[in-house]
Amino acid sequence: MKKSIDSTFLHYGIRTSDMNIIENLCTSTDFQLSPDWVKDEILKSYNEGGNDQGVVEDRTIRQIIKNALKKI
Repeated sequence: MKKSIDSTFLHYGIRTSDMNIIENLCTSTDFQLSPDWVKDEILKSYNEGGNDQGVVEDRTIRQIIKNALKKI
């Protein structure tokens, strides 16, 4: 089995299999969100919001979600 670099992990810090789950949830009838919106507005900001140890604080997560929801 050939292993390769997972591009979604490199860009957003999340594995492709997990991104597939997020896409399925976003397109379900309960949410109807664009998976691209989640990638661009939440995952990218979350990945950039970590400190030196890679930990994103609760306050930062709340601000990321608040900013993303303003754009809906």
